Amino acid sequence: MLNRRAAAPAEAIPGAVRADVVTLWRYHDMRHELRSCDVGIGLGSHDLGVAVVATRLFHEGLFPRILFTGANASTTVERFPRGEAVHYREYAVERGVPAGVILVEQRATNTAENLEFSRQLLAERRIPVESVLLMSRPYQQRRAYATCRVLWPEVEVVCASNPPRGLLIRD
Repeated sequence: MLNRRAAAPAEAIPGAVRADVVTLWRYHDMRHELRSCDVGIGLGSHDLGVAVVATRLFHEGLFPRILFTGANASTTVERFPRGEAVHYREYAVERGVPAGVILVEQRATNTAENLEFSRQLLAERRIPVESVLLMSRPYQQRRAYATCRVLWPEVEVVCASNPPRGLLIRD
């Protein structure tokens, strides 16, 4: 069962820092055009928003399979006691994603391991992958993209995140 504290809504962004948050979001958001990919990979973190965006994009038909990756860190063990990926999976299943299309990788403790271990798990399962949709915290997109290009150069990479709660950006 999901720890409900993890799903608690974040407070709105205070006006005093809103402009700074918008600047940071615009920098980190790679503005990739979302398209169908072979697999969606949700990178573990303290942020349940990764599971939220993965669930939404699965239901929109952008990928047929989700792989959630992530163990625990000192910042996540209280919120996700069974591991980040396990809690993300529970969230997705509770919201209608079939359990059979979700893979869980529970060893990764950083972005490089998220990608290395995900790649290994997909290969072990003999799941062909030419394209991945990486879902992460908003401020992790550029790091996730760059790390994937180095560690898994043969796949096409698309990145997505939910914008910070309460942030409406008009370009």
